[in-house]
Amino acid sequence: MIDNAGSADALQRGLSKLCDWCTLWQMTVNVNKCFVLHMGRSYDSPLFVINNVALPVTDVANDLGVQVDYKLRFSHHYENVVAKTLSKSIINFKVF
Repeated sequence: MIDNAGSADALQRGLSKLCDWCTLWQMTVNVNKCFVLHMGRSYDSPLFVINNVALPVTDVANDLGVQVDYKLRFSHHYENVVAKTLSKSIINFKVF
């Protein structure tokens, strides 16, 4: 949990160690797939950085095809599933 400057610094050090490990083993971190999702109590944490790229902050995360928001609600996911289902149903009706 990141609730103070010390824990935010610890997370940033961990991210830096991850980048160092990846460099050592000739791997890369896809920064375009990384983001920060604040959950729970509000804390104005600093920007987190991977390979000198600031991670964007988001309100909704997509993980393994499931969308969840900062309050652990799945309403965005439900809306997308329903919209996809309805669009497929309409296409199927047009075909016949």
